[in-house]
Amino acid sequence: MNYYNAYAINLRNQPPPQQIPYQSHKSDTMPDGEIPSESAPTGTIITLETSRGIRLISTSTIISCHAQRKNTVVFVCAEDGTVTEIIALHLLKDIEALCGANPAFVRCHNSSLMNLAYCTGWHNKGCCIEAEMRYGKDITVAKSAKKLFLSAFTSLYPSPKSVAKSRNKRSD
Repeated sequence: MNYYNAYAINLRNQPPPQQIPYQSHKSDTMPDGEIPSESAPTGTIITLETSRGIRLISTSTIISCHAQRKNTVVFVCAEDGTVTEIIALHLLKDIEALCGANPAFVRCHNSSLMNLAYCTGWHNKGCCIEAEMRYGKDITVAKSAKKLFLSAFTSLYPSPKSVAKSRNKRSD
């Protein structure tokens, strides 16, 4: 029995919480055995209502969320590297509000929310940007969200040029 199932059993007679502080475990490693970097944000556990009941999910395991009418398709990375698709009975803006405290979550399109911790890079695609994701398909970033995406990406993953510029500013 894993942590989430044990916790769900303890909450059986209580209303589901909105957010629970996330505590790191030894099993929180990436599929290839590496431990997530210091810059990768730790998540909180959120509750998502599905057609089968309620699921407790750590925000650090959410890869991306896509609106589907009044529901949201949430792609979650399991410990073994498999990607699970969960259809949550929530609007995308509600899930965005729950994940809003985490700076790695960026609204990249009118109907998409992505976790930059799973983004491996990006490339130009016409007037838009296409974000390369570690698991699954690449996600198109809308023209209107391009500036927000780039600022969030560079703040989470600084380039060598930006690090050198910040060192030069501190030495002055």
